Amino acid sequence: MQKNKFFVFICLFCYFNSSGQTSPDTTKILKLVDVYNIVVAYHPVAKQADALVRLATFETQFARGLGFDPKITSELQSKTFAGKEYYRLWDNFLKVPTWFGAEIKAGYQEAYGSFVNPENLLPRNGFSSIGITVPIGQGLLLDNRRATLRQAQLFQKINDAEKTKIINKLFFEVSKNYWDWYFKYNRFKQQETGIQLAENRYKFVSQRIELGEEPAIDSTEALILLQNRLVAYNQAKLEMQNSFLELCNHLWTKDGQAAEIDVDFVPEKFSYLEISQDTTLQESMLQYANQYHPEILKLNYKINQLQIDRKMAIESLKPTINLSYSYIAKGIFSEAKTNADYLLNNNKFGFDIQVPLVFRKEMAKMGITKVKINRTDFEKTYTTRVINTEIIQNSNELKNTAYLLNIQNKLVRNYITLRNGEAEKFANGESSLFLVNTRESSLIESQIKLAELESKYKKSKASLWYSSGKMIEW
Repeated sequence: MQKNKFFVFICLFCYFNSSGQTSPDTTKILKLVDVYNIVVAYHPVAKQADALVRLATFETQFARGLGFDPKITSELQSKTFAGKEYYRLWDNFLKVPTWFGAEIKAGYQEAYGSFVNPENLLPRNGFSSIGITVPIGQGLLLDNRRATLRQAQLFQKINDAEKTKIINKLFFEVSKNYWDWYFKYNRFKQQETGIQLAENRYKFVSQRIELGEEPAIDSTEALILLQNRLVAYNQAKLEMQNSFLELCNHLWTKDGQAAEIDVDFVPEKFSYLEISQDTTLQESMLQYANQYHPEILKLNYKINQLQIDRKMAIESLKPTINLSYSYIAKGIFSEAKTNADYLLNNNKFGFDIQVPLVFRKEMAKMGITKVKINRTDFEKTYTTRVINTEIIQNSNELKNTAYLLNIQNKLVRNYITLRNGEAEKFANGESSLFLVNTRESSLIESQIKLAELESKYKKSKASLWYSSGKMIEW
């Protein structure tokens, strides 16, 4: 009898000390880093984020082309009636806008015929011109073309920040699903171990009862334990399968189809090496968030856009003064000279001035822009405070979970010692089946609790990274 009981004790000891260990030749591990790589490459939401950035790039290109693309124009008008040429007007010019508000214009014109306005009459071979128009009032420091391009560039940065925010949120959801699956998988494995132990013990007790070495009531007690563990096992299996399916929602193929993942995959093991480093992340995360959090970046860029509107409003208070000068010559610069006398006597010069008498529109625009900037500043201050609070809260939770993990690890080891001791006493006839079952159940519960804390720790870490706006490292 003593020999048989000692054999049961050895089985229990070996089973618990090897529980959850699978042969590396048969285990297929789905690592979180692999999930991240699949998500960032093929997930529809990640592709939408990429499209957002591409859209902003095209918006910037559109603004650059709208305001700064050179244009070449050619206009021809000719009238001939009853064999008589009334006029022939041909005007060709190239306009090149510059970043500093000036516009360079080069052209070639022909105008001849019996009824050409004498003011427009030109030599038979036409004349060429090259000149520049410069705003010296409104538009000198900033104009609509430059403002539109700068705002488009800021819009591109806003969309870059929005992409980071979307990917961060996606990784955060993936992390939560992955570590939820990790916990439910490990709970399932513990319940599976418990069933096998309960089955072995029930068979052993039944044999001992048949030999008259154990009371019949022990068989009922062993059966109740087995039935309870079967219920817990099936529930754990269902929840594990559902959590794995939820994780698989994030996995897609290159062709945009939902990926089919082998159900035999298991999660990676929890690493305790990072815990000591993770608990000191708070200050670095706060510093990073205040500079690079997507929401704060977006508000900074929005303020910069409003500052451009404010500068445009200031420009609108200035008078419009445009100076233009063109150097002209017969033909295609066939008689062009560069001496001062020629330049003074062969040119076109002009200017135009516009000054509003009442500045109600301009002052109203200034006021509107100022209010919008103040509102956005308030929003940034509030958002920064909320983000910093979330970082501190998540950091506190991470530290507390690390502390609980340390205690729970020790608790599991103590439960193993207690269970092994009770099993040894039972093998020596100094304990009862009830106490062995109780110690074993407490050990299983503590191991499940440990897996739950490991999962919670990883989720807390993901929450800390997400709240700081920093891309989760993988």
